[in-house]
Amino acid sequence: MKRFLVCGGLHGSDTALMALRRLTMECRPDGLFFVGGILAPERLQEPARAKESWTDEEHLFVQRFFEMLGELDVFTAVLPGPFDTPLEDFLRLGMDMESEYPNLRLAHANLIALDGLAVCGIGGCLVEESSPEPDTYSHLRADYFLRSLDLAEQPRKILLLPSAPLSLGGDADGPLIDCLIHSHSADLCVVAGATEHRGIQRAARTLIVNPGCLADGSAAWVSWRRHPGGHVDLLQLAPADHARFQVQGAKS
Repeated sequence: MKRFLVCGGLHGSDTALMALRRLTMECRPDGLFFVGGILAPERLQEPARAKESWTDEEHLFVQRFFEMLGELDVFTAVLPGPFDTPLEDFLRLGMDMESEYPNLRLAHANLIALDGLAVCGIGGCLVEESSPEPDTYSHLRADYFLRSLDLAEQPRKILLLPSAPLSLGGDADGPLIDCLIHSHSADLCVVAGATEHRGIQRAARTLIVNPGCLADGSAAWVSWRRHPGGHVDLLQLAPADHARFQVQGAKS
């Protein structure tokens, strides 16, 4: 497996969901990595909402997301973002979908080994110290769950994180993301971040990619065929029809 579509940030948009389907069918990647943002950030504007279960509408949207990916029959690793909480709802539905679609895998605190790849990530909300807030993972807990990636024997390692480092538009958790990237030396790290800060950088051996948000028509393509260290094409959905993606820029 050497060609990957990397993306996130549907933000509850049916248009973005259908664009993801068309893009996957057009590009035919070996694998797809989704780094959170299935639901809209606005849903958690009131703190109490973080503790509630999904609404029926939210449940149906996430179910359609999983079903669409499953029916595409492309290996897909999915990470929940900070706004896809409660994680119990995400994991419950995700595990049901995994049993129905063998190509679909949850990467949250879970090592996925396939065809020479080891994939693992930590979703939800990452914080430096332990917190009583629901669906948060401290630095220590994140390191604990990511140990499996360090110990994996597969030649290629991929780390998925739900927010960006400071250099790619990260917010308060940016320094923690930087630490996790440096502590768990993967070949590729895909992070969720704002479209205005999308791009790539390198940290030692790790190629870090912020693909932006599908809701803004943004995604990225990573290939190890064109360059052994990884070549990245930034993709931009044409705003006129929200149907076709175009290569915005190529970087390696």
